[in-house]
Amino acid sequence: MEEVLAFEEETAQKNKTQAFGLDEIAQLKAKAENEKIKGNEALKSNDLKEALNYYTKSLEYDGKMSASYCNRALVYLKLKSCFQKKYKN
Repeated sequence: MEEVLAFEEETAQKNKTQAFGLDEIAQLKAKAENEKIKGNEALKSNDLKEALNYYTKSLEYDGKMSASYCNRALVYLKLKSCFQKKYKN
């Protein structure tokens, strides 16, 4: 009987830990989404350096956020275009 109670207590503790882990993951995803939104706003106002920073921060929170990768690539392309226009012979 004690073994069953110990197993149930251990299982309950694991469930608490897993629930906390999921909550923590949800918080990181929310932070990543928030940084992506800030990056979108910076991109709309043509603040490319700031947008790049926000998208990179978003990916630090959630490395699987494909929209942040795509948006960051767009910023790099825009920066390249600006650089080429500025230093064109």
